[in-house]
Amino acid sequence: MLKILKQRIIDDNLSFKRSNKNNEKNLKCVLNNEEYIQSQENDLIQKDRLRLLQETILMLELNSPHDADLIRMYMDGLNYRQMAEKKLNDQKKDEDKLIKLTNSIKKQFTRKKGTMANFKKHLNRCLRKHKLDYTDILN
Repeated sequence: MLKILKQRIIDDNLSFKRSNKNNEKNLKCVLNNEEYIQSQENDLIQKDRLRLLQETILMLELNSPHDADLIRMYMDGLNYRQMAEKKLNDQKKDEDKLIKLTNSIKKQFTRKKGTMANFKKHLNRCLRKHKLDYTDILN
């Protein structure tokens, strides 16, 4: 009798372990699925942000093509000097011209009615058009 009872206990323990492994696999599958859903959601949010920025730049380009060009270069990660180099790419590299253009671009960005102010104004219009605010695109 004890021998049979001992075998039944061992079988139940093995059965319990197997069911827990299946539950862990199912849990991992659910967690991976949630991660996948979250990554898809993050991708959609990033695409919406990019679409809003592109729409803003297109609106800016209608009023100020020079500012739109500078914003595109800024979004590509270029600093003021690199922007100036890109503007002067077809001309002979003159250090004085490069410094003057770099300073000019820097001033254009930081003026009260400069490039960034124009971009911000158009971004606000775009957000109002889509009934959004800054928190929607920053989160």
